[in-house]
Amino acid sequence: MKVKKKILYLEFFIPIGDYFSTIKKNEIIFEWLIPLLLSIGFYFGLSSEMSFEKIVEFNGYVINSLAILIGFSITCLTILSTSNNHNITELKNGMSERKIGNKNICLFQLIYITFSFSLFMELFTLTYDLMYYLLYSAVTEKIFAKATFTVSIFLVFNIIFLTIRNITNFYLIFYKQESV
Repeated sequence: MKVKKKILYLEFFIPIGDYFSTIKKNEIIFEWLIPLLLSIGFYFGLSSEMSFEKIVEFNGYVINSLAILIGFSITCLTILSTSNNHNITELKNGMSERKIGNKNICLFQLIYITFSFSLFMELFTLTYDLMYYLLYSAVTEKIFAKATFTVSIFLVFNIIFLTIRNITNFYLIFYKQESV
């Protein structure tokens, strides 16, 4: 028997890959395209008016907000994992039309994938924004500093839209399961 060699600690790419293999066109528009357009609009609009102090202050608010959202996402994943009510059982038994590879996945896995991906994005963005101050203060090229700030804005908008979708799904799980 041949053993497949694994690279240490890169298993986190599995749920990220699962997210991208199950996402639909309307979700791409909502979670990726709209945040991209908003951040591009910000790049050409307001960002030239912001001072270094305002950007650093904003970055602090983002870091605090992300810490709260990370706690929220972990709590939701815990509730999904430990809840044993009728709606969760139906989600585990109900198959979706979405596939990973050639295999359809259950509705529960689909929701779990979305929450997991959201948590990964929140952790990535938190790391990016913690490092952002170092990047921003070390760069003398204004266009690069503006671009790195715009990436931060894009990531924040992406997380906001992911969170809106997750909250909606979480609500529908417990109160209108047939709509999920």
